[in-house]
Amino acid sequence: MTTANEGSRPLEGRAVLVTRPARDASKLMRAVEAAGGVPICQPGIEVLPTASPEGRALVSAIGTGEAIVLTSRNALERALELRPLESWPDDLTVFAVGETTKAAAEQAGFVNVRAPTVGTGAMALLPQLRDLDPPPKRVVMLAAPGGQTDLLKALDAETIPSALAFIYERRPAARVPGVAAAIRKHAATLIVIASSSAILDAVTSLFPDLTTCPLVVPSDRVALRARALGYERTRVAAGPDDDALLAAAIASARE
Repeated sequence: MTTANEGSRPLEGRAVLVTRPARDASKLMRAVEAAGGVPICQPGIEVLPTASPEGRALVSAIGTGEAIVLTSRNALERALELRPLESWPDDLTVFAVGETTKAAAEQAGFVNVRAPTVGTGAMALLPQLRDLDPPPKRVVMLAAPGGQTDLLKALDAETIPSALAFIYERRPAARVPGVAAAIRKHAATLIVIASSSAILDAVTSLFPDLTTCPLVVPSDRVALRARALGYERTRVAAGPDDDALLAAAIASARE
């Protein structure tokens, strides 16, 4: 039976390990706390605002009739640091990997922004890119090194010109002081949220015993990686945004 307290504070008695980069974790941390849980912040990765010379050149050269793919909010923010909004082509089509990145792009001032209608992630954008009319002269993916190459291979198979611009970097984050003790304290009630394979890999390397905890991930692809790492209780959220991850954590807590 669900009590009134469980309804209003569904994470009561549970701790939730939030593994987003520190600058992106605060909203989810507050949501966990509002739901009655104990939020623990241990970023899996650290985002560095660096760009390869080739990446800078690609961003500068994006012109009329082209499209970009934003692989994260970090990609969006870095793109605008490298090139002010007013200098981007007026007819630019912006593809975002999820609703959170789409909303951030629209808030930043981009007009024609699209996100997957089914699923999440870069590959979920392929149907829209394939059906874009007129076809884009080129699709430039803005990303960090590592991953995100499946879409480029698919675009190549569709004979859609594409390029990959590395405009920021990710590296594994260090242990946050006090987190190991907090994990031990809440080990029996801990739920782990990991929003990407890179984050999951990094945080599991820091704390291998996390594989015994319930895990929330944003996609089947990350769930496959979790299985390879040894996680046995994985729930796939409806998407990568904070609301979807929180809802999945609450569902996991009720099991």
